[in-house]
Amino acid sequence: MDRTERCAECHGTLFFDGYEFTCSHCGLVDQIQTLDECPIFRTDDKGRTQNPGHGPGLGSTFWLGWDAKGKRIADPRTQFRLCRMRRQQRRAVQEKTHSADEVRRAVHGLAARLEMPRNVTDRALHIALSARKEGVVRGISFVVIAGASLGLASKIMGFPRPVDEIIAAMPATSHVKARTMTARRKIARGLGLALPVIDPAALIPRYLSKLGLDPAMGIEVREALGEMGQTAGSAYVTLAIAIYVACCRLDERRSEVEVSSALGVSEGSIRSRLRHYFPALPSHRGRIRVRPQLVFVPHRPR
Repeated sequence: MDRTERCAECHGTLFFDGYEFTCSHCGLVDQIQTLDECPIFRTDDKGRTQNPGHGPGLGSTFWLGWDAKGKRIADPRTQFRLCRMRRQQRRAVQEKTHSADEVRRAVHGLAARLEMPRNVTDRALHIALSARKEGVVRGISFVVIAGASLGLASKIMGFPRPVDEIIAAMPATSHVKARTMTARRKIARGLGLALPVIDPAALIPRYLSKLGLDPAMGIEVREALGEMGQTAGSAYVTLAIAIYVACCRLDERRSEVEVSSALGVSEGSIRSRLRHYFPALPSHRGRIRVRPQLVFVPHRPR
């Protein structure tokens, strides 16, 4: 593309070589600024190429009713198309920014109600945002994502919290426990999280305090855990059996119902495994009752 302007030094003719304007007589470079007319291509987080000029999302937010030159748009069809483009732009922006903010607020709010440590909250926030970025939790509410992420983070960081405690701090909705457990499995499978095995001995002081028992009973509970050996299944069921056995041996009045409700496990799980590991131990389904003693009162004549 030729240019008819003259050089500022020798008044020679300037020509354009595709990148800069150069004088044909003295070789002086007059101007290097060029306009890149190619469309702007960007890549998303997964490396896919996106072109903001052709698809959902615009380069900036625009006002309706005026064109690029500031003239009024009178065509109703054009107005309708611009309205659709603006609505699509708002949805694209909200999907990228607002949903991440909602996840952060849900995680921090639930962690504050559960009094979670700071490192567990940060790990849960990282898990929730990573799951959202990978598309693992698509279609799941933010509160359920927060509950599942906090449950996984507490287990990974060594501060396991029962599912029932997390569910109790969440808003009451239909099938919230089933949805939280499903989201927890999806996140763990989708992100490939390595979940450690919970040690029942680490939970002894907490649940002894919850049942109102003496902390010195922890020795007897650990002995019961040693007699059971390596068990498969829930660590809370194993700990419930050990606490119940320690209560029976030390003559503490705690029934299966009280122990199971404190640890958030079913009474049937305790009873079935109790027969397997301690067949000679009695089973008390309800509250332990004291047998009445007969008191002989001497007869007094009137």
